Amino acid sequence: MMKTILIFLIVILLAVGISLLVPGIRDAIFQLAVYGRLSIGDSGPIVEYIFIQNELGDWVQCPNALCYRQVTPGVNGENVPIRAQIYDPNGDCDANYDVRFWVCKNETGSNICNEANRDTDIPTYLTGSFVSPMVNNRCNWTATYPYLDYWKRYGNWYINVSAKDTNNNSWDSVQRVWINNRVKNVAYPYPSGNIIDMGAINLGAWTDSIGANTTRNLGNTRSNVSFNSTNFSCTEAQCIATPTPIFIDGSAGTEKLCIDNDITHLESSGCGFFDAAPQTEVWWFPTNGMLRCGTDTCSDDEVAGGGNLASYTLYYHIKVSTGKTSGTYNNTIEIVTCSCDPEPCGSGF
Repeated sequence: MMKTILIFLIVILLAVGISLLVPGIRDAIFQLAVYGRLSIGDSGPIVEYIFIQNELGDWVQCPNALCYRQVTPGVNGENVPIRAQIYDPNGDCDANYDVRFWVCKNETGSNICNEANRDTDIPTYLTGSFVSPMVNNRCNWTATYPYLDYWKRYGNWYINVSAKDTNNNSWDSVQRVWINNRVKNVAYPYPSGNIIDMGAINLGAWTDSIGANTTRNLGNTRSNVSFNSTNFSCTEAQCIATPTPIFIDGSAGTEKLCIDNDITHLESSGCGFFDAAPQTEVWWFPTNGMLRCGTDTCSDDEVAGGGNLASYTLYYHIKVSTGKTSGTYNNTIEIVTCSCDPEPCGSGF
């Protein structure tokens, strides 16, 4: 029995010894399982591009020579759609984001756009809306700025888009410039028409405060407004036969016409006297240019508190000598608007 056991042990030892020499057998017996481990952090969103939609409905990237919006004279509350393209390396760019839009006007005096410098028509910020599925780890968000009023100052405006996702508390903020295009537009007489009715006048004496009409700035820039006048000619048969035109001869003449913003014709009070031959240009009220409106209704101007220099009444004062045939007389008043850039305007009278 002992001999048999001894022979069996020798066979086992030989088998083990041989297995150590045969390729692959050792690996099969001593194979181990090893696991690797890593983690992917949340990278958070990256705001890549900002676009606005112009008045033609085209999306344009900002900043860009075409990144502007043309306002409509006299129109309040136009919409400016804004779009932001956002990239997220994690590929979870979706509706769970928090995306905020700020719009900052030119007249804030700062080129930093944030909540503190936003257009105060916006209560806090414009909340973005998710509008597209993820493509190549990118998605689009939009918001609409609904407060582009005709009277808000032209020039460089700013958009700030800030975004974060639910897994990352860090915000990514990008600011871009866009152009509120300059619009020069002064309405006289406001709101419409092209007849200044000066009514019946007295011969040989001053007729004051006639042809009262409002003039109003319907654009987004300060403007100098100037006037020229021709002489008056009769348009009716009884005076055409024996024409006796009214000759406007400036402040030194016997027949005078001036334009003013008050009810007196005295030169000392700022009456602007026309001289039709040669025709002279009258730069008129206000002295340092017509200001922009400061409210939707133009109830005040942009600076407020000093009288409304964006919407006011203009009058005419006329002195016609005796000997004129009765009838209706017409003239032509030419109005020229010159926007001021940079502000303020140069002085006139």
